[in-house]
Amino acid sequence: MPKSWQLFKAKLRERFRPKDFEYNLRERLFQLKQHGTIHEYVSSFQDLMSQSELDSSEMEKRFYVQNGLRAETAKKVKELSPRLLHEVIEIATNFEFAHYGGLSVKPARGPKEDWRKSATCNNCGQFGHIKPQC
Repeated sequence: MPKSWQLFKAKLRERFRPKDFEYNLRERLFQLKQHGTIHEYVSSFQDLMSQSELDSSEMEKRFYVQNGLRAETAKKVKELSPRLLHEVIEIATNFEFAHYGGLSVKPARGPKEDWRKSATCNNCGQFGHIKPQC
């Protein structure tokens, strides 16, 4: 029987985590990309980092965060050459707030379809209108 909580957790992880868990976790960190707000992105990053048993240097954390930022944000962060992770997050947050007002930026989906072009009338079966207009 384990004598401490730390030992108990270590034994559980040893038994149930895949052997390459830390490697896979690093892959997921590298592939993590910002799709919503900077806050959502940082939360996802912190969630992944909290699962790691290995210590990561500030440089490594900085690399992962900067790597996944939107292109414009990452460019601004790189220009200012922050040394610490919290500086990267602060610069990115300030940049995005100034440029996007803190809102998530989503790619345009292209032209919207006009529903009237594909609408089918339940009365006559013709396209382009609906029953009240028949």
